[in-house]
Amino acid sequence: MKKRLLMGLLAAMAVLLLGFARAQAAEIVTTSFPCYDFARQIAGDAAQVVVDILSRYLFESEVVDRRKERSLSPRELCEIMLDAQKQTYGDGLDPDCMHPYMWACKSHYYDTDVHFYNFPYAFGLLFGLGVFARYQRDGEAFLPEYDRLLRSTGSGNVREVAAGVGIDVTDRDFWRSSIRVLADKVDQLEKLLG
Repeated sequence: MKKRLLMGLLAAMAVLLLGFARAQAAEIVTTSFPCYDFARQIAGDAAQVVVDILSRYLFESEVVDRRKERSLSPRELCEIMLDAQKQTYGDGLDPDCMHPYMWACKSHYYDTDVHFYNFPYAFGLLFGLGVFARYQRDGEAFLPEYDRLLRSTGSGNVREVAAGVGIDVTDRDFWRSSIRVLADKVDQLEKLLG
């Protein structure tokens, strides 16, 4: 059931990204203001999913590791959260904007049946962007494979379903292509800002 839910989420992300690709190909976005707004939104959403969720993953990993030994105090949880944010955001986040109590306002940290709750968001975004990168590379020729990918969701694990359309999720270059899509959007935004 969880695999099917994950594959459904991945398919939804891919549909959204392919819709963007078709809109871009049709030149629906033609003036600089909507392009700026769209590029800004994509960059912001990606930062949230890729960078912030990585900080949450690091936070949760550290908490799980330390909890093997003992309970943790609120002060320690704040320190772990800040350290995770510093590791992922680096100099990109003003220290005054760090949120040491993020652990206190996210209920999924307290659900004993859910671990690493945020992972599917990052995986889904990056998988969808990798699919989009294939579309950018192959153009309309990729659409039959894309349709096959959508039809096969829920019929196997991620590795099997992706392999059915020639995607190797163990290949770092596939994931790098996802990051390149995001980097291109950031470059677009920088050009629009002059």
